[in-house]
Amino acid sequence: MSTEIYRKYNIPDGILLAHVGKVAETLPNDLSTFEAGFSMINQSFLDGLIADHENALEEGGDNVSKGQVGEKTQALVGEMEKSQKIIKQLRFWVNEAFGGNPAKRKAFNLTKFWKIAYSQSKLIQFMNSLQTIASENGQPLLDAGMNPQILTDLEDNAEALAEADAEQESSKGGRSSATQERIISLNLLFERSQKLDAIADILYEDNPAKRDFYSIPVISPKAEDLEDDEEEPEV
Repeated sequence: MSTEIYRKYNIPDGILLAHVGKVAETLPNDLSTFEAGFSMINQSFLDGLIADHENALEEGGDNVSKGQVGEKTQALVGEMEKSQKIIKQLRFWVNEAFGGNPAKRKAFNLTKFWKIAYSQSKLIQFMNSLQTIASENGQPLLDAGMNPQILTDLEDNAEALAEADAEQESSKGGRSSATQERIISLNLLFERSQKLDAIADILYEDNPAKRDFYSIPVISPKAEDLEDDEEEPEV
């Protein structure tokens, strides 16, 4: 009886794949720096990283649709990253427009974004709800000085997220979203990424940009997000 294999990480596959894709392009230039202090980060490590990345992109071994699936996944990741930029802008203007109205600020639910930012289904639902709330409260935001383009970008992003998610699923041609073989490759990618993340934190202590480049993507809560959690009664 076979044992089911589970993911060792809690970010979407697409985010992990996008991160590793960027790392695989840059690591060859930094390989000598890594290897000088940590000999396990060598050409063999890089080759394994690239191989696992390609295997995972094959969506369970279907080489024919590798490129298509990869393209659709990248499109979805791109929209998820746009969501983060829009939230950052909207958060400022909501605080600016409704600084004296905690109830109104809470209606936007922005303090929950960090919890759902890397969940495809929850993010799509969140952005759809947010664009409705923002539209209903658009005038006070504009009166506070917000660029109306932000409202347009929010609406476009909500629609594009749903479309990109549907196209990604369609591109899989009815295949299972993740075979056991693919999860093995993804877990190996995550383990390699964890090692690079930890070593880069040491090597590039004085180079924040480079250190952050090798960090596994996460959304961290702001202080106000944690304060909002503390205010909620336990159920």
